[in-house]
Amino acid sequence: MHTKEELLSLSNIGDGAAMEMFDLELGRILKNIMDPNTEPKAAREIVLKVKFRPDEDRDLAQVDVAVSSKLAGSKAFMTRVIFGKDSRGRMEARELETGQRSLFENKGNVISMNQEGGE
Repeated sequence: MHTKEELLSLSNIGDGAAMEMFDLELGRILKNIMDPNTEPKAAREIVLKVKFRPDEDRDLAQVDVAVSSKLAGSKAFMTRVIFGKDSRGRMEARELETGQRSLFENKGNVISMNQEGGE
């Protein structure tokens, strides 16, 4: 708690609420940086916005404090999918795992990844 004589600063505005809000966003940033599913070199940022709205006499102001962050998005990944038809003739898609030959009941209708066309 600050005293009435203390000058306004980032550390005491809102009894430390601005610093607490910053620290929460910093925690989100650090967690995002350590997440192996995010782009490692993507920039992350914290935005601290402080708005002063003085009254007509300019002897009092409302102060709004907002803190937000911009995190790195998830890393893209590539996989392969194979297409075929089930026993009723309906199209299906399944993820292809290394070494798999056939994924469908109706083996004659398996569509190769290199084969053009299909339904």
